[in-house]
Amino acid sequence: MAKATEHPSLERRIADLHLARYLRPYRRAKACFLVAILPAGVSSIIWKDAALKWTKTDEDADWRYKDPVVVATDSILDDLAVSRERVVVLVENDDRDDLPKHVTVSAADAVVDMGCLDPKLIQLAFRDVVGGALSYSEATVLAELPASRRRLVSLAGRPVSAVVARLAAVQEKEATEKVALEKQAAAPRLENLHGYGEATKWGLELAQDIADYRSGLIAWEDVDTGLLLSGPPGVGKTRFASALAETCGVPLVATSYAKWQAKGHQGDALKAMQLTFDAARRCAPCIVFIDEADGFVDRDRDTDSSDYMRGIVNGLLEQLDGADGREGVVVVGACNNPDIVDPALRRSGRLDRHIELSLPDAGARMNILRNYLGVDLDLRPYLRRTEGMSGADLERAARDARRLARRERNEIEERHLVAALPTRVRRTPDSMRHLARHEIGHAVVGHVLGVGTLLAVHITHEFDPKAVGPSVAGAAAFRSPDGELRNAAAFADAICAKLGGLASETMYFGGHGEGCISDLEDATSLATYMLSSLGMGGSLSSAGHRDQQALASARMMDPALARAVEGMLQEQTGRARKILEQHREAVDELVELLILRGRMKGTEVVETIRAYEAGPTMSEAV
Repeated sequence: MAKATEHPSLERRIADLHLARYLRPYRRAKACFLVAILPAGVSSIIWKDAALKWTKTDEDADWRYKDPVVVATDSILDDLAVSRERVVVLVENDDRDDLPKHVTVSAADAVVDMGCLDPKLIQLAFRDVVGGALSYSEATVLAELPASRRRLVSLAGRPVSAVVARLAAVQEKEATEKVALEKQAAAPRLENLHGYGEATKWGLELAQDIADYRSGLIAWEDVDTGLLLSGPPGVGKTRFASALAETCGVPLVATSYAKWQAKGHQGDALKAMQLTFDAARRCAPCIVFIDEADGFVDRDRDTDSSDYMRGIVNGLLEQLDGADGREGVVVVGACNNPDIVDPALRRSGRLDRHIELSLPDAGARMNILRNYLGVDLDLRPYLRRTEGMSGADLERAARDARRLARRERNEIEERHLVAALPTRVRRTPDSMRHLARHEIGHAVVGHVLGVGTLLAVHITHEFDPKAVGPSVAGAAAFRSPDGELRNAAAFADAICAKLGGLASETMYFGGHGEGCISDLEDATSLATYMLSSLGMGGSLSSAGHRDQQALASARMMDPALARAVEGMLQEQTGRARKILEQHREAVDELVELLILRGRMKGTEVVETIRAYEAGPTMSEAV
């Protein structure tokens, strides 16, 4: 029975013609190893089939390698053994920049870069497959389209010129929309940001005040002109500043502590600072964004660089409220650790408002990811896989998902997002119980002592085993009373609450784990600050230490202080354990609920504690 004749597709014929041209010099070679960089917008699968035809000769009876043509990946390029037959490695155009890092490439007989599709070869392919004529201009349009749309020319059943014109219009429209989306992503507005909470509210109020100032309705003295924005890396402090300037319709003058300090000399830093604020005054109203504001540490620290830092901080204070004034200039400082910023910078009229940014919650994570992806997917199944991710982490995941889809020449689908998100491993039951005991310990002790309003307590059921650095496994969130001055008793309560997790672990497991390191560091610093800086120990003398480095030095230099701090930590740990023992039944129930749910509202925790404090009801007693 005769074998049916196979008619190649348009895309396959385009591949045949281009490979025949670019690989012709090696056609007679019995053995060669070639790396071929494909044109942009082609299907690597179809081109692989075409290249397989090229690699085989009439004498081929037994191939040593099952697949003499491969599409390059990192593992293939790293592990490929070069045969003595014809081997072709096809490299997608998007991966061309990664080629120099692979040693295997240097062993190739040649690296063939096919550049762009040739319109003349597309004309020949069209004549062979579809029949009829295709103008050079129409072929040029097809050369710029992805393979998935190029094939429509042979399937549409309409005049070729009409189909090509339609495809060109669609391509131009999408290019215009892409530019608009890139522009929007580069300059977002506050209304389009998610997860910024109080910062967004403050920014929108500022935008209204600046509009009223420009209209002459209010004086500049009525505008809130200073903000200190703090939070862990990746939460989007710089992005907020860009969105703030865009929303307010004013220029953004962005700088940082490191930029001012680039030359290292104090005089150069002060000059750079002056130039920044001079530029801001000339384009006022505007926003000056100072990153790494925690570089302006307390001038009163007893360190080798205290004299140098005194001059630097004084220079910034002069710019904030000096004789030149700063009408029309709003200053936003960003930092990771607000506690070490010089207190003078946070006084009234300077960076007097402080807003702390935290990692986005579930709803914010979904909105952030959806905005970065640019498509409307159902993201609810991936809530847990994004736990603990910052805005920057989500942006990277979306970028990776877009890249995966682009290499397949497809629209973004859920499978691309699944591949881009970090792999999450479910915690063991023992680990979950340990976390729950720890966080409920914080929650119960903190509530009983009244250190603030308990907002929520949560633990994560899964974690990323490849995460670099510490990750958040759980937390008990409290809102501290605003503007309340703390005495010795309040500091003791705060220290006790910090040690509630450690006390809970010790009470139930006989010891504590490494997850207590942050709690111990905070409690130790609080105790040292209370005893040595605030005069709440055996002495009223104070060196005014505030940051952890200075407090640690104070303990090292004063053994008596170190012993006093240790005594307080031991005392408050015992106190926390006693509170937990008094509420053991409530603790046990809350632990089971937290393991089951993963998150509980503060009101639920409080109600459970109160229910056990009230004792059994009459019906329960009977």
